[in-house]
Amino acid sequence: MGKIQKLSQNVANQIAAGEVIDRPASVVRELLDNSIDSGADRITIRIEDGGSGLIRVSDNGAGMDRDDLLLAIERHATSKISTASDIFTIKTLGFRGEALPSICSVSRVEITSRPSDQISALRLKAHAGVIESIEETGAPAGTTVDVRDLYFNTPARKKFLKTEKTEAGLITDTVSRIALPFKDIYIKLLDNSTGKAILNLPSSDSELNRLTALFGKDVAQTFMDARFAHDRFSIRAYLAPPELSRTRGDRMYLYVNNRNIRDKLVLSAITGGYGQRLMKGRYPQVALFIDIDPAFVDINVHPAKQEVRFEDGRLIYQAISSTIAKALGDQINPFRSSNDGYIERPATMSSTPIQADDRVQKNDAPAPVYQQVENTFKETLEVKESIPQHQQGLFNAQKSTYIPEEITEVIIPKREERSVFHEPYPVKPEIRQKNIGDNLTVIGQLKGTYLLFEERDGLLMIDQHAAHERIVYETLRAKYAAKKMESQNFLLSVDIELSNKDARILEEKLAQINNLGFEIEHFGGNSFLIRAVPAILVNTDWESFLKDLIPVLNEEDDLTNTKAMDKLLTVMACHGAIRAGQRMTEREINTLITQLQSIDLATNCPHGRPVYKKISYTELEKMFKRIV
Repeated sequence: MGKIQKLSQNVANQIAAGEVIDRPASVVRELLDNSIDSGADRITIRIEDGGSGLIRVSDNGAGMDRDDLLLAIERHATSKISTASDIFTIKTLGFRGEALPSICSVSRVEITSRPSDQISALRLKAHAGVIESIEETGAPAGTTVDVRDLYFNTPARKKFLKTEKTEAGLITDTVSRIALPFKDIYIKLLDNSTGKAILNLPSSDSELNRLTALFGKDVAQTFMDARFAHDRFSIRAYLAPPELSRTRGDRMYLYVNNRNIRDKLVLSAITGGYGQRLMKGRYPQVALFIDIDPAFVDINVHPAKQEVRFEDGRLIYQAISSTIAKALGDQINPFRSSNDGYIERPATMSSTPIQADDRVQKNDAPAPVYQQVENTFKETLEVKESIPQHQQGLFNAQKSTYIPEEITEVIIPKREERSVFHEPYPVKPEIRQKNIGDNLTVIGQLKGTYLLFEERDGLLMIDQHAAHERIVYETLRAKYAAKKMESQNFLLSVDIELSNKDARILEEKLAQINNLGFEIEHFGGNSFLIRAVPAILVNTDWESFLKDLIPVLNEEDDLTNTKAMDKLLTVMACHGAIRAGQRMTEREINTLITQLQSIDLATNCPHGRPVYKKISYTELEKMFKRIV
């Protein structure tokens, strides 16, 4: 007798369930997809024991007759496609015909369904994939699926489940992600044991209402609405400012044709668009929607249908990244006069505040995601435009590509007590005065690190190293692009000894490094002589500089590509900037602000750290209990 045998249908379904139904949240995802595909406009989900005891999904959709109900739990039975080519025109969330049979194979399932044109409903009961009974019953139009005792017959899988609280949290996240694009469907998630609402999302005409429920009012009010149009696809993104970034990427909601996805290319494009506005290890809060011709995206990559493959991934990446970068680039430079000019943005790309007609209304504002009571907000949620009034004019305009004007003063950090500024040209008399521009008055310096200013409406604090690092970075980038990286020769060469590993890395990339204004020579063994450096880096601690530079050289094969060059220039800027703890004169402070006014991205240093923070007079008065 041969060793190869055909598996039974039930065993095959259990194996398939391992891919499709890996935890209770997967069951909820598949059943919720089916309810949405059925045309329902009201869906209620109830769970017990984190979903392992009970998952009940009820909808008022199309319902199923007897023939459809019997076929629904058969593997590869679906109403959504009939030929292989249909996959490339699919617009429904489900299509594989694997979910219900997989769920049935590892649980006890009861399905009650009635089409609106029939008087009585049918109730089907199945145990471990085997139909036990089907009978008529009374029920409203639509479908209710009860899934009980999940993994009762596969204890090996059940032991991998997390705590009840964790599994319930994953279900909440799953429902939130699926629900976001379907604002016209009322979706409710309940704890069946207590009857309390975990998630309550009333239907609404406003997309902002759904965003508010899932991200919270404070975040939703800050969103910028960025859009891009192409012949084959369009992009719509709601972007929270970088300062609201998180340590986890759990607030990045991604959709392709309203299907929630997890895609490395899209995630990379988003973080690429935020660029240096994000610190390393931080993730933005974003909702991004891609509407694309189904023929140009493959959604049949994985049984869970959450991974996709784009026909032209490079184009998608560039579109997302540039759209986000341009939208965030429209943020005003707080150190620049409001009279600066901008050129008009092309019609195919825009970034605008959320429109007034998208404001949250009192009657349909949804309850917060994790609110444990079944009600809507008790207070009026007046979500204002996403951008402050004084910035709103910026969002139909685009700055020109940044090429900074030649900065006449370059700050060079000194180890001595002398001025930290190198001034090749005299400072204009007006910037020697205490009052900087129309809005800023110098207060002083705190711990040789933070610059304090009085503003018209409060206190402005600037991290001097972060601010100067951004100035130096933009200067280096402009000089590199123009091939005008000036060098400064040392009277006596600096001798540096490296470890064997670091020496090999530096030696391999020496030619490319020397194109950046360095003149470094291998002196034999692990020794190197530094004969010249970019002028802005003359007073750098070279051992510390190389310690930070060599990991970048090791990571990047080609130092001429944009990503690698940004990393190199960032290291150079960090070591060329004034350090924390260095005292600055009032004249030097004035010069720093003047230089900040000449660049576009003055909000973050190249590592993503904030350059400044503001405290309004109102906040100060609240601190001192002058107002309550």
